[in-house]
Amino acid sequence: MKRQVSSYFTQHLRALLGSLGTLCRTPFASSMTLLVIAIALALPAGLYLLVHNIESITSAWQNGAQLSLFVNDDISDERALLLSQEIGAYPGVSHVHFLTREAAFNEFKNLSGFSIALETLPNPLPPVIIVYPSFTDPILLEKMQQELQQLPELARVQLDLAWVQRLAALLHLGERMVLILMSFLGFAVVLIIGNTIRVSILNRQEEIAVVKLVGGTNAFIRRPFLYTGVWYGFLGALLALLMITGALFVLQHSVNLLATAYQSEFQLRGLGFSRSIDVLLLGMTLGWLGAAIFLHYHLKQITPK
Repeated sequence: MKRQVSSYFTQHLRALLGSLGTLCRTPFASSMTLLVIAIALALPAGLYLLVHNIESITSAWQNGAQLSLFVNDDISDERALLLSQEIGAYPGVSHVHFLTREAAFNEFKNLSGFSIALETLPNPLPPVIIVYPSFTDPILLEKMQQELQQLPELARVQLDLAWVQRLAALLHLGERMVLILMSFLGFAVVLIIGNTIRVSILNRQEEIAVVKLVGGTNAFIRRPFLYTGVWYGFLGALLALLMITGALFVLQHSVNLLATAYQSEFQLRGLGFSRSIDVLLLGMTLGWLGAAIFLHYHLKQITPK
């Protein structure tokens, strides 16, 4: 039993190394195939990385999702300040910013551009409490708005959801595009590897016929071709990861300059270890699948004479 297990693993190891040697004996053709596979895998992985980085940017923009709470005119600044402290303790509230009547009016004058003309007018603005939630989910923001609107001290609760909804829709669209592109290009990788295996089978059909004639099983014949497909998938995925890493390296400096201009600490994120392993496993799976599909069909066509 032990000898049979040892023989089984020895045969697989020979097939694994032999299939790698087959690729090395045709470096130009193998390199062209690997390059096409790498591009097909790098495109969806790069698009996923783009969406992932945009999502990380939005997490730094959470302060942009804010609610402006306008206090009733008959509420004093002192009571409004206490109310802002109470609201700051609410679940889901990151922090609050309180503006007295005078501070709100000064901010309005600065933003309007008519500060000189407004100096002659009385202050019509109430105290304002600006609430910064700890989330950007539109549904949760609307729920918080409705809850705060129930407070008797507040005259109005204003929430600008437009940009949050647009951004959420764009990210959702980006995720769907990644899935669609991954499906199409994954199918293309299966066809590329399968066609490469088909050519290899046709070039060795006489050898395969002889192996069948002397009693070689289909599993024995398929083994080196399956490993060849796995090698194509693995090496193509590895090359795709190198392409993505190189692209990030080239873009990093420009992104740093842009982040500095906007006083941001944003840094481009790579795929990371777990996602890189996923890409490698995906490439190997597609390679095995492409080889298995074409082997199943073409081996039936070869019969010993």
